[in-house]
Amino acid sequence: MLIYTAVDKSHKRLTLSQPTEFLAGTGRDQLSKILGAAEIRKISAGQIILREGTPPAHLFLLKSGRAKFYRLTRSGGEVLLSLLAPGDAFGLGTLLARPVPYIGTAETTRDSELLVWEQARIRRLAQKYPRLAQNALVVHLVLDDSPVALVYKADMAAHLTKAVAAAFTGRSYISPRYRE
Repeated sequence: MLIYTAVDKSHKRLTLSQPTEFLAGTGRDQLSKILGAAEIRKISAGQIILREGTPPAHLFLLKSGRAKFYRLTRSGGEVLLSLLAPGDAFGLGTLLARPVPYIGTAETTRDSELLVWEQARIRRLAQKYPRLAQNALVVHLVLDDSPVALVYKADMAAHLTKAVAAAFTGRSYISPRYRE
């Protein structure tokens, strides 16, 4: 089993025992800085982590527990986009220069522990360590294969691809829907 370990800002040892595609291929020093920049949040079952349509402020990595990621229909029903397990990252749109609103709602289904990065902090880390942006694109493309999720993924993948390309050239990418 792969174990990721780092020391956070308060000098506490942080261990992530589940493999995660989001951190794949990062070196030990990079990993330490990335994990060390995260805040740890403990959330009880049945709590909303992020809500569909709200501006993205954080990127999340499920350290332990379980969560569901869904959209609400006009009548209030849930359309499940993904079941989240330890090692899953979500809120990946925060990596965009002009992030799109969260495309779904994430809610814990068990008591959970999350690593949480504030949007400006994770963007700085992704610019410093481009592998994070590449991994985010991979995570986004493989997270779920339901027909509903595929529609949203295609749109987000286009934006993430352009954002990654811009990051490599030192430019900024702004989604057409947010250009003034």
